Amino acid sequence: MAKKTRRLADELSDREFSSRLEQIGRRDHTQKMEFERHVLALFNNAPNWKAIRLPGGGDVRPGDLLVTRADLGQERRYIIDCTMEVNPGSIKRAYEGLRYHIDRSSKRPPDFDE
Repeated sequence: MAKKTRRLADELSDREFSSRLEQIGRRDHTQKMEFERHVLALFNNAPNWKAIRLPGGGDVRPGDLLVTRADLGQERRYIIDCTMEVNPGSIKRAYEGLRYHIDRSSKRPPDFDE
């Protein structure tokens, strides 16, 4: 993959290369948004579950979705980070982002169940 990208970069001008990178970024963003909408619909169609998309889309705080359900009269809240590919690096980054957010929070963080 790296050789193909390097070869492509050698054949294209800087402007064409950056334009193609932007197209790939837009396509990836669109696919992620569609995936989030699909996960959101799954939770909202399930009984006793409610899901909302968090503002900032995971940029401001960890997670993309906030999912709630009532369990024995108590509201349970879950933060869901939507990702299309799970690997050790992405899990580590997500966990470090969560820990950083908790450490930087000026007030006590909300009690998320998972």
